[in-house]
Amino acid sequence: MYCNQGFKNLICSDAIFNEYLYCFLKSQNKRLQHMGHGATFKELSKKTLSDMMIPVPSLDVQHEIVSTLEAASRLTDVAKQMLDKADELIQSRFVEMFGDIQERTTVSHYVKSFSSGKSLASKERCINLVLKTSAVASNTFDETQIKYLPFDYVPNPDHEIKHGDVIINRKNTVQLVGSTGYVWQYPKNMYLSDLLWKANLDETTCNPIFLWQLLVNRSVHRRISAMATGANSSMANITKPNLMQLPVVLVPLALQNEFAEFVTQVESLKACIRQQLDRLNTLYDSLAQSYFAE
Repeated sequence: MYCNQGFKNLICSDAIFNEYLYCFLKSQNKRLQHMGHGATFKELSKKTLSDMMIPVPSLDVQHEIVSTLEAASRLTDVAKQMLDKADELIQSRFVEMFGDIQERTTVSHYVKSFSSGKSLASKERCINLVLKTSAVASNTFDETQIKYLPFDYVPNPDHEIKHGDVIINRKNTVQLVGSTGYVWQYPKNMYLSDLLWKANLDETTCNPIFLWQLLVNRSVHRRISAMATGANSSMANITKPNLMQLPVVLVPLALQNEFAEFVTQVESLKACIRQQLDRLNTLYDSLAQSYFAE
């Protein structure tokens, strides 16, 4: 494995541990980003890096700092692994409950229609927000992935995001097209873009949490990716008619509700883990700040 021109391979002297330098540079990530030059692709020059000041305590102290920061980092890794395991638990429960059901239907059995919004954006701050496609890229709803709508634009109320909505990405890379999220909390003044759909459900046949997990199920998502079209594979597209006619398992509403209750409990656990992860990240940053403050 070799470095190309986009990387700087830093060779440490005998006065510093590689791991210590790594921890220092990791703590300076935002600072390093601001030090880059260039319009489209920013670059750090050798001189910029060479002139960067770094505290150099004794090797024994460096070792202690690295040991402490690595211990904190391991705790954050454990929390992230717990989140991954929780997602795997939901997928396993889905297969356990519905894997043996032979009867099939189409997505149209659960969904009446799909609505989309408008992709308008402004650099000026505005109370009204529009979602980026990245809002559901990880198959969860991330309300931080937003842009401001133009100040003089009056949003269509039908485009507003509400608690319980199932949001689907209609256009993205082949891997991300069809990614889906469920809105757990009501984000005020947040609206759809034209690259995202909101599923309008048949409440007599569909639980929204079940639909969310149905569409993110690995086998179903692979078939959604396979139906995507587009001249450029980096921007694949799915159509409403094709998604409506996608064959899926036919699950009674009572069984959907039982599964949705299980998912709700797991998501509550995940929320606690995320809070702990935030505290661990804060702890790591505080420790790094105390060691590497100028």
